[in-house]
Amino acid sequence: MANLYPAISYTLGPSTFFACQPVTVSSSNHISITYAVISSSPELASLEDAGRTIWIWETDSSSKTKQKPKRTKTIVSLVPHRSFRIYGIFFMKFEKGQVVYALYSCYDLPERIMALSNMGSFSILDGESLEARTCYIPSLALKVLYSWTFPRSVDVSGGRQPGVFVVIISSNSSSSIHLCTMIIDESDSISQTQETDIDLPSEVNCLLLSLSSLQ
Repeated sequence: MANLYPAISYTLGPSTFFACQPVTVSSSNHISITYAVISSSPELASLEDAGRTIWIWETDSSSKTKQKPKRTKTIVSLVPHRSFRIYGIFFMKFEKGQVVYALYSCYDLPERIMALSNMGSFSILDGESLEARTCYIPSLALKVLYSWTFPRSVDVSGGRQPGVFVVIISSNSSSSIHLCTMIIDESDSISQTQETDIDLPSEVNCLLLSLSSLQ
């Protein structure tokens, strides 16, 4: 059981906090990689790096040393203010006030992780370099309330199709929510993107906003 479900722990400095739930991705040869977005730490180079800095730990359960030194990467490719492509790589700049809301991984998309900003921008990042392979910019910059990802193989229409479903609920209003859905395939293409506004009684939407603030 210890080999099937190894316990992994990491040493953190004082006053270190995560911006969202860390993600651990297991690869072949007993190697697992953990990604954590740091919202507060004395090790951050500046306050502007809070919520945009990812610490990466790589652990080899078959090795005596097991854990490699922590790597730090300040991502500049998650929340695009503008974007341009050079030799197939996206380069982007942050807008002020936007940080990482959630990290995701899926076995249908190996060797990459997915990152969602607090204003709804969604990026597929290379698992090693954290460069953006593909990025989606919503038509409206709204505060994210909830988000989910599902393997595309859960599609009941038949036939297993590698990829991921993404669902994002956001709002800046007390009377409506914004629903965004998309599909990401194994080539990192984002397709079948749909966005719609749903009117809600103000009491219901206020409750959603209150609950999201507790996360």
